[in-house]
Amino acid sequence: MDETDLRLLAILNGNSRMPFRELAEKLGISVQAVHRRVQTLTETHVIAAFTANLSLKYLKAVPIGVFGISRAKDLDAALKELGNNDSTVIAHGSGDFVSIMVLLRSIADMEQYVEFVKKTLSMEKPVVALPAAMGYSALERTAAPEMPFELSSLDFRIIHSLHGNSRKEIVEIAQELGISAATVKRRLARLTDAKVVEFSTEFNPGNQSGFSTMTFLRLRSGTDKGPFFSRLKEMYGPRIIFLSTSSNDPEAVSVFMWSASMKDSRDMEASFKTDPSIESCNHYIIQYKYQFPTWRQRLLEQKAKEAVK
Repeated sequence: MDETDLRLLAILNGNSRMPFRELAEKLGISVQAVHRRVQTLTETHVIAAFTANLSLKYLKAVPIGVFGISRAKDLDAALKELGNNDSTVIAHGSGDFVSIMVLLRSIADMEQYVEFVKKTLSMEKPVVALPAAMGYSALERTAAPEMPFELSSLDFRIIHSLHGNSRKEIVEIAQELGISAATVKRRLARLTDAKVVEFSTEFNPGNQSGFSTMTFLRLRSGTDKGPFFSRLKEMYGPRIIFLSTSSNDPEAVSVFMWSASMKDSRDMEASFKTDPSIESCNHYIIQYKYQFPTWRQRLLEQKAKEAVK
């Protein structure tokens, strides 16, 4: 794993259907090199899947983060139980600390979900973050469509065909659905232009070499976030997998990063703790990661099945 791999992961997470030639141009390497890197990332399960889903913009879904200290006797088992709620996307664990990415149908579901977490993880005081901005496409908050967008039964079937492999060729989709390639191409372009379909990945950089870490920062009051984030990007570049801020806690910043070694991870933590813009820093090396199917995937599957009845 190197920084080129991390840049490749970031691009694919934003658009997992991007052609190899375009990926090569963005990375400044050959098409053959891109192909080798993608093959290695999939074989080592750093990339678990190339996915297609109904977009958060179309669904008007609400992403939130929940984190805190768990008192569960068996944290591994408790983390697995989080999948019993179909709003849980990803759960990270480090010691007794847990960070959860959640996708709610609406903000009205938040209280019930938080109670579920408190009970399941024996977590007395979970912190809830409403993302103001996230550099993580699968949970990116986007504005609702200006005009209602009606999906046809065929649209649902096309998206569902791509759900488990968003890099599937147009001809293969056409053969699977019994329609022409021209029809698939036209409809897919319409769905993409309207931003009602999202092409992303399920990935875990910790499956290869190095360490995945989650760091929770509290900035000093009055810190200008623009220059601060620019400085982080300049220092760590593609090692920052995603970075999020919270609309309900303006000074809070979450940073998910990859480090090549334990020393790199410790050096990064030390740099945060000595940064004059940062009031506090809590740094965790991720030991557990679980990703679960959510109501979004189940809705797509249901709509696709209804379309062929």
